[in-house]
Formats: sequence, structure tokens, C-alpha cells
Amino acid sequence: MATTSTAIDSPTPLATSKPWLVCGISRGQWFKLSASGRTPLPSARLGTRRPVYLIAELQAWLEAGA
Repeated sequence: MATTSTAIDSPTPLATSKPWLVCGISRGQWFKLSASGRTPLPSARLGTRRPVYLIAELQAWLEAGA
């Protein structure tokens, strides 16, 4: 009987809770953009307060001319 592996062998993470690092801007600038509604919405939340962003969505946002 053959077993299949469900593990993902990805060298890069799929999501982050610190999007400013992915975008190459300061934390303060990220929060200014977020407060003005100019950042993508978080994909999910960890608990009640920590937003999580998909890295692919952040990269697409940057390529679109953020």
C-alpha cells in the first residue's frame, strides 16, 4: 500500500503577520497606509488581534503599483 505525503516542501513561507517586511517599508509607514485604506485586507486573523497576509497577495499588490 502506497502512502502519500501531504507535507508542503516550500522553502519560503506562504503568509506573514509582518507585511511591512515583505513590502520593504517601515512599520510606521505600513500602519499609515493601512489607516488610509491603501493596503490589502488581511487574509485571516490569528486570534482576535493579529492579521495575517498571504505573501502572494502582497507581491501582487506591489506589482500593481502600490
